[in-house]
Amino acid sequence: SYGTVGLSDSPEVTLSYLNDQLLALASMGVTIVVSSGDNGAPDVADDTCPTTNGIPIVEPVYPAAYEWVTAVGAVQYSEVEKGNKQYSVCNAGLGGGVTSGGGFSTLAETSQPEWQKSFVEAYLEKAQNVSYFPKKENNFNAQGRGYPDVALL
Repeated sequence: SYGTVGLSDSPEVTLSYLNDQLLALASMGVTIVVSSGDNGAPDVADDTCPTTNGIPIVEPVYPAAYEWVTAVGAVQYSEVEKGNKQYSVCNAGLGGGVTSGGGFSTLAETSQPEWQKSFVEAYLEKAQNVSYFPKKENNFNAQGRGYPDVALL
C-alpha cells in the first residue's frame, strides 16, 4: 500500500499540489483507486505524532483522503465461533495482516461532500460508545472528507 500521513510527513503545499494533479486527472475521466492505508488511524499511538493539548491528533493518510480518488479499505473473515465466520474491517488485533486505514481529511480543499454528512453523523454517534474511539473533537477533523469509500471482500 502507498500513502503518507498528513501534514506531519508532507508540507501542505505538497499535499495541495497533489490534490490539484488528482483533480486534473479526474476531470479527464480517469478513475484513481488507492488503498486506505495499513495502520488504522495513523499515529494515534505514536509518541512522535503531533498533539493538541497533549491529545494525539489522528491524521489521515494521503492520497486516500483526497476527494478525487476512490479509497478502498480492507476486510477480513474472522471465525466468531467454531464454523461460524463473519467479515469485518481488517484488524491486525483480530488476526488480519494489517489494520485497514480510515479517517477524515484535514485539507481545506477536501471538505466533506454533502452525500457523506448523514453517514458521518450516524457513524460518529455510534462510535461514541466504543471505548477506543477518540472522544475529543480536536484530535480529528469530523468535517473533513471521510474515507475509505468502499471495502472489498
